Parts: sequence; structure tokens; C-alpha cells
Amino acid sequence: MSGPPAQPPIVLEVADEYLKLRLNSLCDRMWRLTSRFFIGMFGAALFTNAAAVYLLHDVDADRIGKWNLAFWELTLEFFIFSLVLTVSFFLLTWIGMMAFRLRHVAPKLRLGFALGIAVILIQYPAELTVRKLTPGHSADSFLLDYILLSPICCAAIVLFDAHKRRAASPSQTPAEASLR
Repeated sequence: MSGPPAQPPIVLEVADEYLKLRLNSLCDRMWRLTSRFFIGMFGAALFTNAAAVYLLHDVDADRIGKWNLAFWELTLEFFIFSLVLTVSFFLLTWIGMMAFRLRHVAPKLRLGFALGIAVILIQYPAELTVRKLTPGHSADSFLLDYILLSPICCAAIVLFDAHKRRAASPSQTPAEASLR
């Protein structure tokens, strides 16, 4: 029974082509970048929250001694903070990819993760410094400015990196770029 090898069914070939197209679509690449950005931010926030609550005891006066409750509330606050920044980052990066015709350049996922971590690692010490140096509600205005500026800066970094990589290798396909 040595005949010609069995050919794969047409259904598998169509599914394989669909998967390749889906992995290379702008939306899927943007989703993967944005999810890495969120994971980086929220992961770093968990560590900075633990340090702020359990080591530095940087909590409201009514939460002193209730460390677990203070950690939970701070984590919830950072979850919402991360969600707002992630949505802003996604929209700005997506608009930038369309406006600068970078649709076919796959963004670096590690860069999104590193930027997410950097946003949190810069935010907490800066906010703590503002609260200690200036009395009143200066920390609130600092956080508002930070929420507005950090996604703009992160999107600009991602777009600049994508532009540099497009200029370096114009014939590169998105699938090849995501393997690096």
C-alpha cells in the first residue's frame, strides 16, 4: 500500500491561511502590543503597591493597620489607572499607525511591555515626591497631567521605533518582524 502521500484537506489550508492573515492584521498586532503594555503596567503596579503599603506604609490615615484593605484599594485604583492608560495608548498608537502608514510594520511586543513597566516605575516615585514637596492637591493635578502625557509619550516611542524599523527594512513582512 505504497501510494502517493495523502494531501492535507482543503479545510486545513484555508484555516492556515486565515490564521496567517489574522496574525498579520493590524488589529491583532495592536491588541498584542496593548495587552503587553497593560500586563507590564499592572504587573509593575502590584510590586510598587506592595512596596508602598507594606514597606513604606504610604497609606491614608484611616487605613493604617489595615494593610490588606489598603493594598486591595490601591491595586483596584491602579487597575483602573492602567485600564485608562491602556485604552489611550491603544487609540493613539492605532491612529498613529494609520496616519503615518505604518500598518505593515509589526510593533515590538517587548517594547510595549517595557513601556508599561516604565510608566508605573516613573509614576509612583514622581507622585510621592510631588506629595512630599508640595502641600494641598498638587498630587491630583500631577496625576491628571501624567494620565494625559504618558500614553502620548509611549505611543510616540512605539511609532518612532516602527518608523525606524520600516526605514531599515522596507521589504520586511509583518510576520518576519514579529519573530524578532
